[in-house]
Amino acid sequence: MKKKWIVYLFLFFLFKILSAQNKHILYDFDEIPQTLMLNPGAVVSFDKHFGVPLLSNIYFQFGATNKNMTYNNVLADSDGITDMLSNVYKYNLSDKDIFKLDQRIEVLNAGLRFKNPKYYLSFGMYEEIYGYASYPKDLADFFYNGDYGQTGNIRFDTKTNFGNINFIGSLTGIFHVGISNQITQKINVGIRLKLIS
Repeated sequence: MKKKWIVYLFLFFLFKILSAQNKHILYDFDEIPQTLMLNPGAVVSFDKHFGVPLLSNIYFQFGATNKNMTYNNVLADSDGITDMLSNVYKYNLSDKDIFKLDQRIEVLNAGLRFKNPKYYLSFGMYEEIYGYASYPKDLADFFYNGDYGQTGNIRFDTKTNFGNINFIGSLTGIFHVGISNQITQKINVGIRLKLIS
């Protein structure tokens, strides 16, 4: 009995640190064509569809590791980009703070039913951007204080390190085509092929 509980506790802590999904997705929406992107074997009740380019599926997320960096805190009393950068600077972030950007825009999504009504073909293209950046503390200090520093006295002995500018990102274009086949009233299968560039 003890071994069983140890296995359960191990699995609990293992799954607690894992993340299986990074986007918020609504399931059981068979009425929208984007369901075929999640489940190529979904039951399709329509004969054709066409997604409006750049408007039919948009996803955007921006975040930071510092828990004080919230949307309201950054945009509080800000009239423009300068005020927003000033609000970020007030939190005295370190080089270990990370900013993250995820974005997805659907460029084209279309589909049509074959002459044999059991088959439905869907195809399209979307692009994704992923980016991570560390906070460049020395550069931010130099930008806001110049050579004078926070004390107001000119700093001759302090060096600005531009080496802590760190950014990594990727832009990916995905072309996809899929087909759905209704075998029986209760069984529907599908397959989707993706070409990633």
